[in-house]
Amino acid sequence: MTQTALRTAANHRGRHSVPRGPRRFVVPETVHVAWWRVFLGRSSEFLGAIIIAFIVSTFLSGSFDTMTVPEKSTVLAARGSAVTALAVIAVVVAVGVGKHVFAWIAGVVGAAVAATVPLAVLLWGSPFYLFGLGGDQSFRVAYLTRFSGGGGRADVYYADALSFYPPLWFWAGGIYTRLTGTEGWLAYKPFSLITMAVAAVMAFVMWRWLLGAPIAAVLAVGTACVGTFYNAYEPYSWLVVALVPPLTAWSVELMFRYASTGALPALWAAVPLGAVVGVFSFTYTLLAVVAALSLGAGAASVAWKLRNFSTLTWLGLAGTSAFLTSLVFWGPYLWARLSGEEREHSVAADFMPDESLSVFSPLGTLTAFGITALVGLVAMGLSWGTVRGRRSSISAPGSGHANSAFMACAVILCVATGWFVASLLFAFNDTSLLAFRIIPLMMLAPVLAGLLVLAQMVGRRIRRVSLTPVAVLVSFCLLMGMAQGSSAENEEYAEAALEARGAPPELLEAIDAAQAEHGLVRPVVLSDTSAVFAQRDLFSFQAPMEAYATPFARYGERNAEIVALSEAHSTQELLGLLDGSKFRAPDMFILRHVEGALVAPVRENHMPSTPGSTSTNLVFDPALFDEEHFHRYPAGAYEVFVRSSASAG
Repeated sequence: MTQTALRTAANHRGRHSVPRGPRRFVVPETVHVAWWRVFLGRSSEFLGAIIIAFIVSTFLSGSFDTMTVPEKSTVLAARGSAVTALAVIAVVVAVGVGKHVFAWIAGVVGAAVAATVPLAVLLWGSPFYLFGLGGDQSFRVAYLTRFSGGGGRADVYYADALSFYPPLWFWAGGIYTRLTGTEGWLAYKPFSLITMAVAAVMAFVMWRWLLGAPIAAVLAVGTACVGTFYNAYEPYSWLVVALVPPLTAWSVELMFRYASTGALPALWAAVPLGAVVGVFSFTYTLLAVVAALSLGAGAASVAWKLRNFSTLTWLGLAGTSAFLTSLVFWGPYLWARLSGEEREHSVAADFMPDESLSVFSPLGTLTAFGITALVGLVAMGLSWGTVRGRRSSISAPGSGHANSAFMACAVILCVATGWFVASLLFAFNDTSLLAFRIIPLMMLAPVLAGLLVLAQMVGRRIRRVSLTPVAVLVSFCLLMGMAQGSSAENEEYAEAALEARGAPPELLEAIDAAQAEHGLVRPVVLSDTSAVFAQRDLFSFQAPMEAYATPFARYGERNAEIVALSEAHSTQELLGLLDGSKFRAPDMFILRHVEGALVAPVRENHMPSTPGSTSTNLVFDPALFDEEHFHRYPAGAYEVFVRSSASAG
């Protein structure tokens, strides 16, 4: 029987019905090639793209940092715009020409340029990343510094409490600091820029496997632009956000393959996809949950469309793989909870900034992002009714995979919107689901759908449509608008980075001298100066804010102990309190001179109320730190006291 006759017969039976009789497992052609060659080829491509992104980002950020420009001029911004414009032109030309090798190079380099240059221009003249060492960056830089000295799992602040915040990105940053010989706080800026570039390039490779290099190049540059504009303040989360759309698209595509053919490779591909989601959980747990929901919703949508619920086997494999992988980090935490280890309630989810008070809309502003998102929403609506095998005006030539991409973007937007609504409902319990963290994903999904339509038009890939010249102009203008824009938040945080100074040099010198003289390695320090933990590998007796504390640190009990230390009436009483502490007691005190007194503040959390926390200065009597039991190191506005080894219990 001819292929035409077979297709006609299939249409009479129903386009997506499963043939009667025993299911025949079909093995795709690529599997007839040795599986290890396929794996090696794709792994090599993935690694090669990451290395190129690393080199391009490092070169660009270093070049812009060392550029000399006239004072108070806009020359640097013009140079940055010139570089990004060349990258965008190269990508649009690559799509129009359709040469895959050229498109691959343009996609990798273009995405790295779009992710690096705008931020490098904003941060020119500062060794710090966005917001310097203030806000959440004080916590993040301290975590990177923690891993700069090597070692395994450790909490960002506490020496004797189980870590709560996923460490994978910071662990990788520690490797970067050791390879480059850079201090952690100085490595944070270049490593963040590299991360933004690598995330976009990783997304490019995953899109390339599904849609081909020309279209993937456009999607990668769009990904880089969304990340730079909406997610630059939190670079490590972008490693997850950027990969959620291609990962979800692949899950939808593989579900279609398995439902239509019963192909074993499509079924077992659920295991590595689930493992990736598991890895997400020790990079950024909240986004890992959203990614898992997106994959699950995509799989369920395919099952519903095809009325083939045997595909839930695929979902079960992916979920099991994700859960088992997540236990690498979360296993000890879950065991500690189940075994009844003492802990307090985590207040991290009680933070409710203005962005989380209403459901985010990607069409909120008439910008290049908003216009592209509108195009994407229309495309998602038009493609929602199509499934693999049905004729559609929106599909990549000869592949049909674009429908999977559109469905994935629609599913992600629905899941993210549902998460936002659920977060608002949690407000009735005075907490949230931190929905503002997924705003970049809610913008990325429709933007990618819009760019996919335009890229197909540029490459003449939409049937019976000849709008290539218009599509080229529109694509160029939208990509250029996204690549050369700068958010108000980024500009504000860049200004803070330019004004940041870090801890006073005399204080850092005193800490270094104390550590050297007493042989202290990662001592426990009682201090309210968060910058010292960002610039030196120290443990803290208490986190700067309860939101940064692991629940197993028992923040409230530690505050009570600090109050008791300040109320000691003699050195012996102070030493007794230190020896009898429930926790690893401070080896070093860093106290500030305030109006003739030595003080160390304690903070009390009030989230979701405003302000989120208040500080109370506790006064320490200098006589408590006598020369017999403590060594004193003056440091300008600070006094550093180190307990002598003879007095240690």
